[in-house]
Amino acid sequence: QKVLLLKRSVEDDDRPGGWDFPGGGVHEGEDLLHAAAREILEEAGLDIPMNKLKLVYAGTDFSTAKQNSQNRLLFIAHVDDVQKVKLSFEHEMYQWYSIDEAISLWSHPFWPVGLKYAVDHNLLP
Repeated sequence: QKVLLLKRSVEDDDRPGGWDFPGGGVHEGEDLLHAAAREILEEAGLDIPMNKLKLVYAGTDFSTAKQNSQNRLLFIAHVDDVQKVKLSFEHEMYQWYSIDEAISLWSHPFWPVGLKYAVDHNLLP
């Protein structure tokens, strides 16, 4: 199994050059599945139907950049055509990694824990 990681632009304000999943905030009036699908499309160019997204981990952590607590949700989905990734301006490259490689690359405190939880509890497709 492979997971998609995006490398943040070196000019990004939040963790420049760091690896990340596609993601972001929820717009006013938007539900969580719509937000997840929209962010994946905007940042990675992948059009994932909402009924294919599965919530596998959730939690709250503190953002030092924004000086606030943030609720974070980890959704997963199976992608058939891994060649269709098209990056937004927020990222400079992408790579499909094994789960162990992805966990080792992250500098973010939340995502590796969430991915490991999903693996340990057999939640991946």
